[in-house]
Amino acid sequence: YRNVHMNADFENTNSFEELAECARRYITMYSYKAIYICSCDDENIEEAAENGIYTENMILRAVITPQETTILNKRFKRTELLPEEYLTNKMPLYVAALHARDDCMGYVALQTEEIAELKFFFQIWTLGFANAIDRQRMYHENRALLEMRLQYNRDELTGIGNRREIEKILRNRHQRFRTYGEGFCVVSIDMDGLKQINDTYGHAGGDQVLIREARTLKDSLR
Repeated sequence: YRNVHMNADFENTNSFEELAECARRYITMYSYKAIYICSCDDENIEEAAENGIYTENMILRAVITPQETTILNKRFKRTELLPEEYLTNKMPLYVAALHARDDCMGYVALQTEEIAELKFFFQIWTLGFANAIDRQRMYHENRALLEMRLQYNRDELTGIGNRREIEKILRNRHQRFRTYGEGFCVVSIDMDGLKQINDTYGHAGGDQVLIREARTLKDSLR
């Protein structure tokens, strides 16, 4: 049950920092010196996606020790395995890939002399960590797409629907009128005196009037 709870806690994190600290808490019962979370370089991520390998440059994202989690953003050559300053200790390193679906996201390097005790749990821990990173990435990508879609149909200044949004609504209402006989009406509103406001207070002042008018109209509708 511990592994089930661990994966659930990993999945409920909302940031890499939160995930790394959550991961540290679950591995504190084992004997190890440090865990290094290394991710593929975003600037060359297509290289990893196309070839299923790590990027030439890697990013050390976090160092996890039994006492604390340190978040970093340190670039290094993949051939070095880790940045030079972390290779001074002669304790063995055990490396596991961070894979989710068909994506190569990086690797985890575990520094310990007790690998026999830790090996099985470390595999489960690494898999859960990779899945949680993938879920966070998908969430942020989907959120970005949703924001782009909203911006596509919204006026940037006032936040209300633009011409594309109006045309989409009109097509939908017209189709419902033809199919179900549902009536609808279109109301056109013109603002008097806007040119005078622009001439007196500048376009910034006119923009504020448009924003307040849009908010008033929006608040008055169901």
